[in-house]
Amino acid sequence: MSINITGLIDGFVADNLQNNARNSFSYRNNNHNDNNDHNDNNDHNDNNDHNDGNDHNDGNDHNDGNQSNGIGNNSSNDHLFSNEGDDDLRGDNGDDSVNGGNGNDDLFGNEGDDDLRGDNGDDSVNGGNGSDHLFGNEGNDDLRGDNGNDSLDGGNGNDDLFGNEGDDDLRGDNGDDSVNGGNGNDDLFGNKGNDDLRGDNGNDDLRGDNGNDTLDGGNGNDHLFGNEGNDDLRGSVGNDILNGNNGNDTLNGGNDNDSLDGGNNNDSLNGGNGSDHLFGNEGNDSLSGSVGNDTLTGNKGNDDLRGDNGNDDLRGDNGNDTLDGGIGNDNLFGGNNNDDLRGGNGNDDLRGDNGNDTIDGGIGNDNLFGGNNNDDLRGGNGNDTINGGNNNDILTGGNNNDILTGGSGSDILTGDSGNDTLNLGRNDRMSDIVRYSLGSGVDTINEFVKGSDKLSFTNISFIDVKVSGFNTELRLGNGISGDGDFGTGSLLVTIKDTTGFSSAQLGVNGSSLDVANTAQFFFA
Repeated sequence: MSINITGLIDGFVADNLQNNARNSFSYRNNNHNDNNDHNDNNDHNDNNDHNDGNDHNDGNDHNDGNQSNGIGNNSSNDHLFSNEGDDDLRGDNGDDSVNGGNGNDDLFGNEGDDDLRGDNGDDSVNGGNGSDHLFGNEGNDDLRGDNGNDSLDGGNGNDDLFGNEGDDDLRGDNGDDSVNGGNGNDDLFGNKGNDDLRGDNGNDDLRGDNGNDTLDGGNGNDHLFGNEGNDDLRGSVGNDILNGNNGNDTLNGGNDNDSLDGGNNNDSLNGGNGSDHLFGNEGNDSLSGSVGNDTLTGNKGNDDLRGDNGNDDLRGDNGNDTLDGGIGNDNLFGGNNNDDLRGGNGNDDLRGDNGNDTIDGGIGNDNLFGGNNNDDLRGGNGNDTINGGNNNDILTGGNNNDILTGGSGSDILTGDSGNDTLNLGRNDRMSDIVRYSLGSGVDTINEFVKGSDKLSFTNISFIDVKVSGFNTELRLGNGISGDGDFGTGSLLVTIKDTTGFSSAQLGVNGSSLDVANTAQFFFA
């Protein structure tokens, strides 16, 4: 084995120190014109051979570029190279080049901008102060940049990289690597293998590449990119950008205002605290806004979107999506296909758009719009405004005082509890049905068409039909023919701007609405 150490004598000339196979150092002066009388040439080739039969050629050397046989000083730029064996090489001051060669080596750059290469074996490499370049090469290596803006490359093997202080560039390369940027604005790249990347403090850029990777941005405004594989991305603290790309990925924005993109395949996204933007992209994705005013878009696939706390905006886009606004005043838009929209608590705006949608306003004063196709709309609690849109819809007001508009198509409208207003659509040339049950409140019906639209009454034994001005009133009757109190019972329904009715329009069990209910009236 030979070890070459190149340095300075008294800060002037680079010299070589070479280690022979018996670890006996020889020194060769490269400068014969330095005018400093170093020519005493104390020949260190005394070759103490230790020929007692115990061969000391294990190649485990300790070479200090600052104090190797008096060669070099605190400002020297040293070149240390070891071949075989487990070596301890220290560059000390200056811009040093250190190569461990084969074996499990310990390399330390100390001061200066150093180039340290572990080569083969499981090496420990520390750059020290300065902007250093560390390369592990083969084996399971431990690389630490320490202070300065460092570049670390683990090479092959399962490596541990730590940038520490400064703006560092860290590459795990092949193998299952652990990469930590430390303080500063760092670039981390896992490459092949299942890698663990942690940005720590600073505004960091983390890229997992191939494999099932774990990325944690730490503090700061970070950019995390999972790429291939099933990755786990965590923004932690700061305004972070997370992109899962390919694979079934899990994205968590953490605190502050984050942007999450699941990419392809089936992903799980959680915005965490803050006002976040979540985009499911391709696949069947699960999106949760958590705390804050969030924007969630499912895009393609059958997605599940939950706004949770805050005033959220949810868009299902393509696919059969489920949207739940949670707590807060939310906007929900189903998009294409058959969607399930739930407003939750708060005053929400829910729009089904295309497809056969199910829409539930929940608690609060909500605005529901079915859009195209055959929709089922339920106002829930609160004073709700419900519009079925096109085609044949089912509208239910729920509790409180609601406004229901069937729109075009043959619609079924039920005001339910509260004093409700029901608009049937006079010019849609379709037959609408209004359902009323005793105790539902006092309802007002607009745009009723005689001979086409129908009223269905349940849990009522007798009804009086009374004309009042331009309107027709349906009141609770007592069933006594010729009674002077005719038409003075509790008002059930007022049909606006429609007259010419009599009891002849009332039928019992003559409708196909619910022939099993013997207490049902229909009115047409």
